[in-house]
Amino acid sequence: MEHLITIIILIGMVGVVSLIVFLLIKEKNKGKVKEEKTYIDMYEANLSTLEGEVFTLINTYRVSLGLQPLISNAFTSTVICEPHVEYCIELGYASHKNFPQRYNKIKDNIPAARISEIISSGFHNPDSVVNGFKNSHDHNKSLVGDYTHMGISVKSDRNGKLYTCIINLKVK
Repeated sequence: MEHLITIIILIGMVGVVSLIVFLLIKEKNKGKVKEEKTYIDMYEANLSTLEGEVFTLINTYRVSLGLQPLISNAFTSTVICEPHVEYCIELGYASHKNFPQRYNKIKDNIPAARISEIISSGFHNPDSVVNGFKNSHDHNKSLVGDYTHMGISVKSDRNGKLYTCIINLKVK
């Protein structure tokens, strides 16, 4: 009987110790936010007239092929595409330079399963931009690919030459 009482006391003590450890861990983690991926701003972008025209032409083309239209994405438009277009204007030509950094920034903020980038310069109106993409095998492949969202920036340099950056995303 004494052994049984000793065992019951030991089990009770183990239970109390476990409860104390649990409460200490809970108190230590109090106020800490579980670290999760932040999906910044999946809202539609507020597009300029040029961007809106290119965006509409691309979606009209996609729909004509039986594809879903893309949704504009504010984060990729303003945080990714716009600074890159400004960089290309400074260079004086279209460039995919630093795409891995843009890709990683997107992956850190948006649950994208697929990402593609289309860059252009030298066109003078939205129709010529989209026709140029359609007439390029790799660019056209990105236009009609399995994507859900698009980030876009279109700006002209002082000579009226358009610079375009489009990031297409397949959001999970």
